[in-house]
Amino acid sequence: MRRAWEEASRVGFDYYLWLNDDTRLVAGAIHVLLATAAQLYQRHGRAAIVAGATRDEQTGEPTFGGKWMKDDSLIEPRDEPLPCDAINGNIALIPQQVFELVGNLSQDFTHAIGDHDYSLRAAAQGVPVYLAPGYLGFCSPTAGSSWTLREVSLRRRWQVLHSPKGLPPQEYSEFLRRHMPRKRLWKLLKLYARVVFPSVWVGKQKGQVP
Repeated sequence: MRRAWEEASRVGFDYYLWLNDDTRLVAGAIHVLLATAAQLYQRHGRAAIVAGATRDEQTGEPTFGGKWMKDDSLIEPRDEPLPCDAINGNIALIPQQVFELVGNLSQDFTHAIGDHDYSLRAAAQGVPVYLAPGYLGFCSPTAGSSWTLREVSLRRRWQVLHSPKGLPPQEYSEFLRRHMPRKRLWKLLKLYARVVFPSVWVGKQKGQVP
């Protein structure tokens, strides 16, 4: 994504669309993103990041979108744009003005939480971050969330945690240093506790950041 974005930025477009290869857009999704971006520009007087919510095509359950970092909860989309703390990058519209201000995705994150880091960095520089109205696509929960499942062996949970699509502790530590320094040690301890004792977190959303 970083390489593709770097190449695209040499041309210079009005917007850049993040779209995961396992995400299927609904009809009219890009129109909704662009219309929302225009609406938010009029409201705030500056360009905003606009994320699109997804759900599982089989179960209808919400999977990705806008989030509150306090409890790492997904925001249920409504008929109007909703502010959020951070986004999942499955569907996200990034205006050129935001790219000029914030730059590319950080090289410190190979996959997981790179999208969270980008939206939090943008928000810290005054960029509005919003979830677009309605569900704009379908995407199943990622296999990377298996490090949180008690039915998976401890050895496998450990392997997935340290994989790019899990939540590599070294990268997570850097994320916490940037955005939650006072909670860094506690959250790292929770990360390992969750791998060893996943039953404690039964009922929480699978794969959510500790």
